[in-house]
Amino acid sequence: MFGFLADVRNYSHSPVIAEPKHALPEDASPETKEAFGDGADWHTATWLTLEQMNAVDYEQVFWDRRVMKNGNGAALAEEGEGEHLTLREFLGSRFFKHLEVLKSLGKTEDVRIVFWFDN
Repeated sequence: MFGFLADVRNYSHSPVIAEPKHALPEDASPETKEAFGDGADWHTATWLTLEQMNAVDYEQVFWDRRVMKNGNGAALAEEGEGEHLTLREFLGSRFFKHLEVLKSLGKTEDVRIVFWFDN
């Protein structure tokens, strides 16, 4: 999911919904700014609107290139390895349950998620 949302740890080589902005939105809430702090322990801050998330073709198929080899959790698949999956299959039902919650919060252009990753 990290790879899909912001091209972070994208071992699967999944499509990316949008390039990360590497910053919090200027109008982020005080709570969000406090949680982010000085950013020393975080990276790749960004945000997505519900409109962007709804515009994705979740039925598109891609070659998931993440495979297990010799106990390594993030090896790159050779030709004939890995799987061809839809984004829906790759992201799983939990992602879409959360997407439904976001849809209940307001207009697609007014709802956004703000996130970042740890080191």
